[in-house]
Amino acid sequence: MSSVTKAARATIAALAGGVLLSTVLTSAASADPPPIDGSSCTASQLGQKVWSYYGPWMSVKPVITDQVAINIAPGTTGTRTDTLTEVETVTRSVTNSVGVEVSASAEAGVVIAKVSTSIKATYNYTVVTSGSTTTSRSTAVTWNFNQPGYYGLYRGVQQVSGYDQYTECVRYPYPSVPIGWKVRTLNFNFFTSPEEGTILCTGPATTLPDLFITKIRDLARKRLGDC
Repeated sequence: MSSVTKAARATIAALAGGVLLSTVLTSAASADPPPIDGSSCTASQLGQKVWSYYGPWMSVKPVITDQVAINIAPGTTGTRTDTLTEVETVTRSVTNSVGVEVSASAEAGVVIAKVSTSIKATYNYTVVTSGSTTTSRSTAVTWNFNQPGYYGLYRGVQQVSGYDQYTECVRYPYPSVPIGWKVRTLNFNFFTSPEEGTILCTGPATTLPDLFITKIRDLARKRLGDC
């Protein structure tokens, strides 16, 4: 049995496009490394899948899905309802290495479970597991403004994307192996529960590239622009 601990362990490193996260999720049944790609297996093992004990590799980045800019002039404060404009959508998908959609399969459920556990443990986010996109046309938000200023109303999510790997026992994975283990890759793309809020323009917007911005509200502030 491997010495890898049963507790989840995470290593975070800066990566263009988000945060790279390597999470170890192990159990008594999966603590040992998976079979080597191309090694032989038996007929009784056909169809068996052994998931990578390294866990999924993930990139997490903020996405503004809806936003609107409003100017509250002196003497016009109070409650108002504004309709946000759709900026971007995030589509949920789980595909294997050849691009076949498997989001309704057991594999997708395993990936969602791993991603949800990792995100919850590391970021305290909740991965949304229902609905295929973040599309929200004509989103109306009511706010009470008691101070004049240039504001932005926004709605956004954290986009979670990456891949996971498993080794499957299949027939003829290679010409020299009649029944053997084949490494397969599942690519996934999900999103977290939406965040809604308001930001106030109080100076120049950040000049940081979007890929270095990790908070939804900070990205919304940059999109609002200079005062």
